[in-house]
Amino acid sequence: DNRYADEFGEQDVAIDGLATDNALENDEPQYAPQVISEQNAFLMREMMYSNIWGGGNWREGTGWNGTGWRAQKLERRDIGGKTGTTNDSKDAWYNGYGPGVVAIAWVGFDDHSRALGRTTVNSNLGQGQVSGAESGAKTAEPAWIDFMQVALEGKPEQGKNIPDDIVRVRIDRNSGLLPHKVDSTSMFEYFEKGTEPTEYVGNSLEDSIYSSGSGGTTEEL
Repeated sequence: DNRYADEFGEQDVAIDGLATDNALENDEPQYAPQVISEQNAFLMREMMYSNIWGGGNWREGTGWNGTGWRAQKLERRDIGGKTGTTNDSKDAWYNGYGPGVVAIAWVGFDDHSRALGRTTVNSNLGQGQVSGAESGAKTAEPAWIDFMQVALEGKPEQGKNIPDDIVRVRIDRNSGLLPHKVDSTSMFEYFEKGTEPTEYVGNSLEDSIYSSGSGGTTEEL
């Protein structure tokens, strides 16, 4: 069967055949039921956005990158994604979105008994090489970036549409609670109304909720 899915949920529509290039232009769209709230969809979109663009302020020493930072080369603020790596690097994924398109890149073997292994730097290939254990960020994402560069060519960048009942709250960077200061130790975050923190930070928490607890390094999975 030839099938396609609409942008609001899972909806399979059988296509019997195409007589002309515009045979489907006048067909009535068949929308699936909305499966999550507009608010949850926005928050998920923001999380996937931060996978590429990170957050914080580099000049103030609070900047951080998500594992999908390589997609910053697309120079668009309306994209987002998520890396994925299975145990022993047997599969490497990158899933992401842009205006009107969702794409998934996968690298792996049909025979799941084989792992992707590791790569080492080749002295004959110059700078910019990817080496080490194969992962979603290093192995699958470059293909996703190349595809999206073509798929989004000529498409205007879309602004951020914040739905009703989403609030933007300043929180303490270390604890996620309300801060006493409005300097670089705090940051703004989106919440669904009614779920935002109401408690102010104390003085006993040290490790940041945005760090790994080991010098702020991030494993590219």
